Parts: sequence; structure tokens; C-alpha cells
Amino acid sequence: MTLDSVREHVERFDGLFVGGTLPWKLETAAQWAELARAHGKRCHVGRVGNLRRLSWARTEVKADSVDSCFPLWQRQRLDRFVKAVRGVVDGWLFG
Repeated sequence: MTLDSVREHVERFDGLFVGGTLPWKLETAAQWAELARAHGKRCHVGRVGNLRRLSWARTEVKADSVDSCFPLWQRQRLDRFVKAVRGVVDGWLFG
């Protein structure tokens, strides 16, 4: 899938979901988010994983929302994740 192949159809959708392998997401997520914003759409990044990638999705990608199972593995991780979200999020949705 390429930006050009999606660009011609993006108006048909409410938003873009960025999934796939971690290397691919790290390389292309910001471009997908930019495409979404250019068309007034939202961009969701799946499986951000850890707190470092949460920060990456927020600051570098500028994703509108993310999901992660990282906080579900241990109560301590959930607490850290919630603190991080409260610290970096201002009107940012989490999926």
C-alpha cells in the first residue's frame, strides 16, 4: 500500500489506521498522519507498545489516537502509562 494508492480514495473514509510491522510503522506513520490531516481526517496508530513509542506517536507522528496492550500486562505498567498519558495529552484521544 502506498500513499498515492490511498490518496485517491481517502475521502471515502472517516480516518486512517496505521498498522503493520513495527519497522514499517516507524518509517511511514508520520506520512500517513500527514495525509489524513491534509484531508481533514484522523489518524490512529495501532500497537504503539511502550512509553517511548507513545511519545513518538504523539510528538513525531502527531497521531490522533493510539492503542497498546503494554499497560495491560502489569498494574505497574498501567500506572506508568496513565501517568504518561496525563502528562503528554491535551485533547488527544486514545483507542
